[in-house]
Amino acid sequence: MDDELFRALQEQAHHLTELEKHPGWAVLLDYLHTAMNPDKRAVLNGTIGDIDRYHRVTGKLQGVHMVIDAPESVRNMVLGEVERREEKQRAFRESR
Repeated sequence: MDDELFRALQEQAHHLTELEKHPGWAVLLDYLHTAMNPDKRAVLNGTIGDIDRYHRVTGKLQGVHMVIDAPESVRNMVLGEVERREEKQRAFRESR
């Protein structure tokens, strides 16, 4: 990952962390979890019906979870890139 993309990812992680701190984030999470409950129950109980609806519902659930997990996912991407860069630096130092 080049430096410009890494800085953009760091900024994105910062903004998402700030968003998590906003009182509205908890309201959004509560809404999303409540809205997902009927679909989760239908999937777990096997009452979806046809396979096309199953795909739509599980895709929707996956998308909602991507939103919920976005702050942690982006932070983990930053941490992974930091570790990769540190390893690259170590390898460079050791090769000299």
